[in-house]
Amino acid sequence: MDQALFQKDMGYFHDEQGILKAISSCGFFVYEMHTWRSWQSRSYEGMRSMGRTGYPCPLFTQVRTCSLTLKKKRIQWMERPAPYLESTTYLAKALPALLGTFDMFASCVVVILWLVNSASASLGGPVGLTYWLLGGLTFLLPSMLITAQLGVMFPLDGSLYTWTYQAFSLGNRRPFLNTFWSFLIGGSFWLIGPMALVIAANAFLSFIQGIAPPSLQVRWLSQPWQQGLFMIGIVLICNVVALQRFRIVQNLVNAIFVLNLLAFVLIALSGGLWLLSGHPSATDFSHLAGWMPNQQNVAAFGLICLGYLGAPTSVTMIGEFRQPQQVRRAIVHHLRLATMLVIPVYLVITAVLLLFPSQALANPSNVNFLPVEVVDLVLGKGFGNLTAICLLAFFLISPVVYHLASSRILMMGGIDHRIPEQAGKLSKERVPVVALWVQTGVAVLMLAVIYLIGPIFTSLGQPADLASKVYNVVLASLTLVSVVATLFLYINLLVAYRRAPSYVQAHRLVPLWVLWLACVVGTGSCLLVFVDTLLNSWTPLMTNTEWLIAVGALILVLVLTLALTGIFAVSEASWQLWRHE
Repeated sequence: MDQALFQKDMGYFHDEQGILKAISSCGFFVYEMHTWRSWQSRSYEGMRSMGRTGYPCPLFTQVRTCSLTLKKKRIQWMERPAPYLESTTYLAKALPALLGTFDMFASCVVVILWLVNSASASLGGPVGLTYWLLGGLTFLLPSMLITAQLGVMFPLDGSLYTWTYQAFSLGNRRPFLNTFWSFLIGGSFWLIGPMALVIAANAFLSFIQGIAPPSLQVRWLSQPWQQGLFMIGIVLICNVVALQRFRIVQNLVNAIFVLNLLAFVLIALSGGLWLLSGHPSATDFSHLAGWMPNQQNVAAFGLICLGYLGAPTSVTMIGEFRQPQQVRRAIVHHLRLATMLVIPVYLVITAVLLLFPSQALANPSNVNFLPVEVVDLVLGKGFGNLTAICLLAFFLISPVVYHLASSRILMMGGIDHRIPEQAGKLSKERVPVVALWVQTGVAVLMLAVIYLIGPIFTSLGQPADLASKVYNVVLASLTLVSVVATLFLYINLLVAYRRAPSYVQAHRLVPLWVLWLACVVGTGSCLLVFVDTLLNSWTPLMTNTEWLIAVGALILVLVLTLALTGIFAVSEASWQLWRHE
């Protein structure tokens, strides 16, 4: 940076705030400020030697200082001395930059918009619509906004894993504690990958049970061990898809995005034609009491908000965006469009399902299959089969997006020496094969425990009932750990602002009061979802007390496991740093 350019960027500021703003615009952090009473002349050599960085935040490994001296003022500043994550630069070079804005938009929608979630929400009546709207405004919207903000501040692979490290590293405060927090939160967010595989396999099974003849179900899918083996096969198929070249997988994701919208159009059209043909609504929407939250239906709020999980997933692979100069626009644009699409679709599908009486449907007990039943009834079996095919394809591809995003976090942990380095291995197609197989193994182990090992203990209940209990407890526990990870979106932004307010100001997307409002509302909704899910059982097979003990114990085990692994990661990072020195 020559003197003329420096003068142009910096101007002639004679106050601390002006200097702070100017230096921040150059992409550097002000570390500390001192006022001198003596006259000093301007010095530009330090700034010239440093140059500019290609990222909004500096990524250097050595501590270097530079002094800029002005009239009666002197500012000493240094770049962040904490070592940056090796994985961020490695992935930018090793993985192909193939993602476009539409790819990110399609991935975000495919991750969040599971149409079958509306079926569960419709069971409670019109209050399900109230909760979808409240959840969208208090859970999804704040998480999307803060995800966009952190993505713009730190446009690197890894999302919460990277953001937590970068935010806590500002100012070089306790660097190894930063490693611990980033690993703990990154690990919590990573659990979404294996969890999505299990949920999708279960949804796929429910659709097969809705399509297959009863005689076939009794013979092949009636016992828990049969269901478990079937779902393990679905998980393996998802992993085979994920092991293909990334561009091929992304093309499949884009196609599934279109098929998911086609299923939505068919379901919405069925609702419209049902009313136009003179059929009355099965639900009375005129009674205000049916729309109001109360103690009896408050458990539905937690379940509905969990349908909004996954906002940072599409940004986890932002380092693979093919146009780095437009990354800010891409992050903001795709998250905004996804938010504008997801909330109305959930509301429409739930409202449509509320129009139909249960006795008019062939199999109302299969909740996930209700959208297909509606299309069958109104548009005929052909369109119903088309809707079922669209949703079955969705259940195979949507978890693949989670699978790939989580594999980036696991791979980065290996590259950063937090876990064995083999986790960072890539295939010749530049696919993280080891990370993908590890996640697949975790999902298979979960299914084996739920459907193969759990039902053996018949003294605890009937095999089918026991499998249902274990499934709901495991799913709820993993989901709540993911909610904690989502909570750190807001904590990361607050920590970053406290340690480097000028940097956050230089990259903010909206006024500060909007960011703080989103943090307050988002934090409150996360805590409410956590408490609500912990205190209210998801299954009638368990009382609320039994549910609290089981879910609370499993969450404690998961958190302790992640914490102990994080301590190991800190010691490993310390050893690596000592060895390099």
